Amino acid sequence: MKGWDDLTHCRILFELLAEAGRNERIRAILTENTDGVRALLMEALKAGQSRGEVDPDLDPKHTSAVLVVILDAAPMLPLMASDIGFKESRKLITTMVSRFLRPAT
Repeated sequence: MKGWDDLTHCRILFELLAEAGRNERIRAILTENTDGVRALLMEALKAGQSRGEVDPDLDPKHTSAVLVVILDAAPMLPLMASDIGFKESRKLITTMVSRFLRPAT
């Protein structure tokens, strides 16, 4: 994988996610990986909440799941919407996630 803008990576991830719906071994591997990522995100969210940088009303467990889905799907946006490039996609998603996490004023 060359990076976020690697179309081959995006296509492989699509296939991997589809296969996880049919193959228990693949699903177990993805679940284990996702659980690890979610644990890191939950800790980061809790730390952000304690510093007042993340909305305290957001449940870190559920929010981490939403963030994983966004992060998994984000690189695929240019495949599904060819008029949006990787650079613009990253910018949009960064803005959306920042606003989502920000405490209410």
